[in-house]
Amino acid sequence: MVHCAVAENAELVIVSRDSDFGAVFEDKVYVNDHLRQEFSERVSHKRKLLLLTRLSEALKHFAIAVTPQEVEAEAEFEKGKIVSDVSRGESRFAKLIEIFERASSGKSNVATADD
Repeated sequence: MVHCAVAENAELVIVSRDSDFGAVFEDKVYVNDHLRQEFSERVSHKRKLLLLTRLSEALKHFAIAVTPQEVEAEAEFEKGKIVSDVSRGESRFAKLIEIFERASSGKSNVATADD
C-alpha cells in the first residue's frame, strides 16, 4: 500500500471493517493512529489516508455512480442476510461484487440467508 501511494503520488483509500485498520465511533471512521503515523512518515504528511467501511462509499469517493439498489444490497450483505458459500471457494468479496453487478443490471435473484 505504501509503495503504491508513493509510486502513484496518490492518496490511499482502504475499504475494510477490520479493526486493525481503525475503529468506528458514533458512525465516524477513525484510522488506527499507528497506521496514520506510518503512512505520514513513509509517504507524506500532505496525502490523505482514508478508511471507509463500505465499498459503495469508496466507489462514490472515486466518482463512480452507485445506485440505491447497490447500496441496499450492500447493507443486506453487511447484515448477513446475503450468504456466500465459502466451502465452494466463494469469497465474501466476490459475492459482494456479484451483488453489485446484479443490482446494477436490475436483477434481484441474489441468494439470501432467508432462502
